[in-house]
Amino acid sequence: MHLRITQKLAKKIKEPVKLPALEAHPEPLADWTANLFIHDRTHYIICSNTATLYSCLFFGAGITDDSLFIKSALQRIRDIMEDDGLEEAYLQRIVPHTGGICFGKALNRRVTSSITEQIYLAKILLEDPKLALYQVAEKLNKNILSYLDSKKPRDAFLEICGSKAEPLPDQLPPNVLKFEKPSPGLTGRSRDEKLWQKFAKTFDLTERMVKGDRLPDDFYPEHAVQLFDETLSTYERSVLSFLLHVWNRYEYPFELSEVVGWSEQNLRAFGKWITGQTLREPCKYF
Repeated sequence: MHLRITQKLAKKIKEPVKLPALEAHPEPLADWTANLFIHDRTHYIICSNTATLYSCLFFGAGITDDSLFIKSALQRIRDIMEDDGLEEAYLQRIVPHTGGICFGKALNRRVTSSITEQIYLAKILLEDPKLALYQVAEKLNKNILSYLDSKKPRDAFLEICGSKAEPLPDQLPPNVLKFEKPSPGLTGRSRDEKLWQKFAKTFDLTERMVKGDRLPDDFYPEHAVQLFDETLSTYERSVLSFLLHVWNRYEYPFELSEVVGWSEQNLRAFGKWITGQTLREPCKYF
């Protein structure tokens, strides 16, 4: 997989600033270009598919090395592709190439200037405090670009994925409610279970538990329930009870005052749950 980064981003993640030139990857879904930008004293990273400029956005805070960058970039790419119904394309056409990731410089100036154009639009959109990052990315992916011969990045990306583009409404009418029935994915898991897993993995507690073989890497609510019945420290039980509270607030009560003793990363994850940045809905319960 090719990850093309700017010198500014290379310096941030401690990669050599002098990056090698890379030919276009034979699998267009495995070639991405990333740039670091600052808006209102906040660091953001935009990661765009090199061929189509289909993009995702994530915060740059805490991304201090190449390992953290790769992990965040792959997760955000997967998230935005899943939202567009492209999980199978991610699993079949990107995952096989993640075993060998190469950093390099931008493919050409047209790509660089087009991403700069997208960053300019992103900064305008970020002025709206009501927009979460995923909503900003959605708007970027519907921006008509000369680089794509007046196509939209999302349409171009769907074409190379072999999918037909469907219109995405900016907003539903106020008198219309949207209901989504959870449907099993490739693993037989419901959408709610996969969303909860995505949410739970934003907490450093679950990351440590996975590394310590206390949770499987592909954990779901029942694994957390099983762990909750075992011996835990007060801190572990506090965070885990919150994660289970979000999954089933009727069986797992949670006192808000407990967050006072949490780590900074867990507090950031908690804040993103409150504002809807993780689950697209403020204070979402399942």
